[in-house]
Amino acid sequence: MLVKRIFNNNVLLAENSEQELVIVGRGVGFKQKIGNTVDSSKIEKTYYPQDENWTRMFNEMADTISSDYVEIASHIISTAEKV
Repeated sequence: MLVKRIFNNNVLLAENSEQELVIVGRGVGFKQKIGNTVDSSKIEKTYYPQDENWTRMFNEMADTISSDYVEIASHIISTAEKV
């Protein structure tokens, strides 16, 4: 997987076999640069597109919503899945 966009130290937009996905994990974006390979050991959660508009909508959302909220939402989802 290659880094396409860095939102913060814990959230990335990556590309895997020509499919974009959002990756969440502690430190997954730390010291990363666009085009680098993602360290798979740091990946805690991945979110895949559901339709062709997904990338456009996600990028619009990322420009208006803090990436901290994406990380918080991921944590809430993980906690709910465990319960």
